[in-house]
Amino acid sequence: MPGEAFAKLHGLTGGELRVLLALSQGLSGTEAADMLGISEPTIRTHLQHIFSKTGTSKQLDLLQLLHHSTPPIRTLEPAH
Repeated sequence: MPGEAFAKLHGLTGGELRVLLALSQGLSGTEAADMLGISEPTIRTHLQHIFSKTGTSKQLDLLQLLHHSTPPIRTLEPAH
């Protein structure tokens, strides 16, 4: 699963990682809650725990940390 190394580094639970990945795809809290089958207050609780564990306090900072901590996906080019 994408983000597993990030989750392990910061001690995120599976639920917290799922919320983070949903938000990283541009979903709102409401959309993430619907997609994951959980309530919006649960999304907010997970997000507060993620902020605490990562030392961030804003969603933008959190997503930037995730983006800069995760290696880009590379396509394989044919050997020459």
